[in-house]
Amino acid sequence: MITRFGDYNELTILSSNEKKIREYNRFGLNVKAEKGLDLPEVDGDINDVIIYKSLMAGTNKIVEDTVLEVDGVEVIDIRWKINQMNKNASARWIVSLGLNDGEYIKVYRGIIKGQLVKTENAAGFGFDEYFIPEGSNQTLGELDKKGLKDNFSARKIACQKLIEDKPLFKKKISEIPEWTGSYQH
Repeated sequence: MITRFGDYNELTILSSNEKKIREYNRFGLNVKAEKGLDLPEVDGDINDVIIYKSLMAGTNKIVEDTVLEVDGVEVIDIRWKINQMNKNASARWIVSLGLNDGEYIKVYRGIIKGQLVKTENAAGFGFDEYFIPEGSNQTLGELDKKGLKDNFSARKIACQKLIEDKPLFKKKISEIPEWTGSYQH
């Protein structure tokens, strides 16, 4: 279990997204979130994105990347592509936390399986209005309004793995090549 990280007595996740910060801070775990830079994301797979975001953030920093996988394909900006999606498609909400300890990038991941549905007049946070997690018949947006979203949270699962120091994998920083590819828009 991680009890001390770098110069901090508690684990701090940096995010440029105010809604994510509020979500992390309400979990009641030994993790807090605060405002950080909106880091560019490499145009790579889920592991590339979190590794390079962690490198860009610097030592003693923790960053997040969220992906929605629909029918086995990672989808970026789901709100703008919802009309292209199959109704009742299988989906996975995947949250990766990257911890840069100066020697390694450690990646912690939370995954929630569910179903993507089309809803009219959705105005919620990200894909919350479209995603129904397994074990529920309501979208994340509906669950959030009732104070129940955290019971189905990929972010919370990733945080718990971070606290327990149970990374999905770790990669030695000295073995990570410089990124020469493109970046997401």
